[in-house]
Amino acid sequence: VDAWEVNTGPAAFGGTVPNPFTATAIAEWDELRDRNFRLAGVGVSDSHDAGSPDGPTESPVGNGRTVVHADELSEDGLRRAIQAGHAYVKTFATSPEVRFTGRARGRTADMGDALPGHRAMLRARITGIPREEGWRVFVVRDGRTNSGRALDRSRVNFRFKARRGEYRLQ
Repeated sequence: VDAWEVNTGPAAFGGTVPNPFTATAIAEWDELRDRNFRLAGVGVSDSHDAGSPDGPTESPVGNGRTVVHADELSEDGLRRAIQAGHAYVKTFATSPEVRFTGRARGRTADMGDALPGHRAMLRARITGIPREEGWRVFVVRDGRTNSGRALDRSRVNFRFKARRGEYRLQ
């Protein structure tokens, strides 16, 4: 197994109640990664009828999606990228684009890569942020949410010093 489905179906039921399956899947994914299973998180629409949702747990094709940073557009290229963790999940078709990189001891890493040493400088670039209010990004370290910030512009860049751990943006 190379990936764990952390998002399936709609982000919210009826537009307001958060999908409980997503929180459960993320908690299970964190637990598996804590046990050294190197699994990339992936997301899907969970559409079983070609994009015409007819139940509360389905969403239109393309709402849940996995963005993959592959070295080539091929089945092998996508497989390598997912195995390396060079992927992230978008809950909505309009969700922002994310770049999350790190640098330590002269080495640069993309999301999913490990860095040497005990300290690193991590950088987040988030673009294509929708204009409506309420968008936030959280820094998660070793499965625990550390801090959050509002995404109140169309583009947000930030850096932070990090100590040893597994980091992601959520």
